[in-house]
Order: sequence, then structure tokens, then C-alpha cells
Amino acid sequence: MIVYDLSCPYSHQFEGWYDSSESFEKLQSLGLLACPICQSQEINRIPSAPFIGSSITKNTDSPAVKETPGQHTTTNNIAVQGDLEQLRQQILRLINLSSEDVGSQFTEIAKKIHYQEIPQKNIRGTASLDELQELYEEGIEVMLIGNPGDSEVKH
Repeated sequence: MIVYDLSCPYSHQFEGWYDSSESFEKLQSLGLLACPICQSQEINRIPSAPFIGSSITKNTDSPAVKETPGQHTTTNNIAVQGDLEQLRQQILRLINLSSEDVGSQFTEIAKKIHYQEIPQKNIRGTASLDELQELYEEGIEVMLIGNPGDSEVKH
């Protein structure tokens, strides 16, 4: 998992969470990224120290990890990462509670909802990047959730 600080031409700043930098670049090149405030698709990365999620291990031989009395930087960073992960889990739980999992039928059902062939409802599922581009080209908006380790993108 990698987190980028992003901005649109109207100076709205927000975070984007991606499986990899390649995933971000692919979604950006397909025009599938949008500002959550104004929906502008002109998205740029802004300077930041990217957060790359991984398992946290503490190497006590490394001077950068050793803490002196009164120094809690490493502990605080781990706490913040834990808070972010907890927030992410809460968001995913809320999405799971308020939507129906349609699995690999996501693209098909999203189209049926868009074209009013079936009643409006909140759905989530999986789709390939090609299927996402197809939905985008048909004017069907989706929200990318992503899940580390999955080869497909969750919505």
C-alpha cells in the first residue's frame, strides 16, 4: 500500500491510497482519478514523504531505530500508522455494511444500475483496469477502494 498526497488545479488537497506506484500511474493515465471535492480529473502528486505500508519490524541494531530516553519518534510513527490502518478498517466495515457484494459481476451490475435496468442500490465488487476504463467511457462513476494483495481493484 502506498499513500500519495494529491492536488487538483483548484488547490484541493487530498490523499490517495494505491496498491503500488504503478497502480496510481495506470489509473491516472486512464483518467480514473478525480478530486473528491470538485471532481476535476486533472490530478497531480504534491511533494510529500510517501507512506508505503508494510509489516513493521524493529531492528534494534539500527541506530535510526534506537530510542534515547524521552525520544518517541519511532513509537509515534508506528502509532500513527496503526491509527490510519484502524481508520481504513472502519471505513471498509462501513462500506461493507451499506453495500451489496456483487463480486466479479460488478461491471455488469453497475451498467444495469446506470441504465436503470434494475433498481438503484449500493454495490461493491471487483473489476479489472480494462473493465474500469469501460465503465469510465460509458460515464459510470465508481469509487476505488483497493485492497493490498489483490490482483483486481475493489469498488
